Amino acid sequence: MRTHVSFCADYDSANVDQSLPGGRLADFLAAEFSSRGVYIEKRQTAEHSYVFHTLSGGRRFGVLLGSIDDELREWLIMSFGKLGRIYRFFGAKDEDEHRALLHAIHEVLLADERFTDIRWYSHEEWLESPDESWADAPDGFQLADPEGNEE
Repeated sequence: MRTHVSFCADYDSANVDQSLPGGRLADFLAAEFSSRGVYIEKRQTAEHSYVFHTLSGGRRFGVLLGSIDDELREWLIMSFGKLGRIYRFFGAKDEDEHRALLHAIHEVLLADERFTDIRWYSHEEWLESPDESWADAPDGFQLADPEGNEE
């Protein structure tokens, strides 16, 4: 599953207290996620990133926003499930809820022209070959046309 997305943002990334870049970007993303049904339980900073503890479809996920600025990519969002091994052992799943979260993130990025160079990766693709292995959208994402048909 593609759970990592890199992108560039023509966005005022200065933070009011200057402690961590991207504060206004994090504020914007949090508001947009909430408007798309992703409830943010808690938001915090961790070293060089923002961490959102979210609920999507009743399941908990972590979403991390960090600055990477490696010339091709400025920002990275990573998401991860919080469903424990014991729950998974007994058959609990969160793939559908995770996919809904990923689609909400993608919709936010697509809806604003300030975001460009959107690239989706699996965890392995991001670690092994981010310049070569990426996709334009998360797994299973399809745009609907105005008449309600899927493209």
